[in-house]
Amino acid sequence: MAEMAREAPNFRRNLVLAFGKKPAGVDYTEAAAAGNLVDDFEQVWLEKMVDADGEVDDLERALLSRIIEEG
Repeated sequence: MAEMAREAPNFRRNLVLAFGKKPAGVDYTEAAAAGNLVDDFEQVWLEKMVDADGEVDDLERALLSRIIEEG
């Protein structure tokens, strides 16, 4: 393929025309930041879980930590 690319100067352009451009990659930093946001569903769930048993377990503690970080 490299040899073909050297022999045909428009090889890369022709590949793009034939097959289209590769889709943009995932922005993992943005995805991670969005995943760390606490949504309304999680907030309601947390309130119900703490109210149900009056104790804070590991999962609830992790969610509380995220809420505090968002401050």
